[in-house]
Amino acid sequence: MEVNFIILFFSGIYIGITYWSYKRSVRKGETFYYKPFVLLVLAALFVLSFIGILIGKPYNEIF
Repeated sequence: MEVNFIILFFSGIYIGITYWSYKRSVRKGETFYYKPFVLLVLAALFVLSFIGILIGKPYNEIF
């Protein structure tokens, strides 16, 4: 169960920083560069860990 919180925490930080960087680049009128594969993987990890917290199962027993 603790693994879910760790994954949720770090993936949430990465997604939050990416969103902040996007908003900053839009505000300054710069081009926003990101890695879509990494962002998709981390978004999937975020969702899986959130589901694991809701149903009360560890990360490796969700599916």
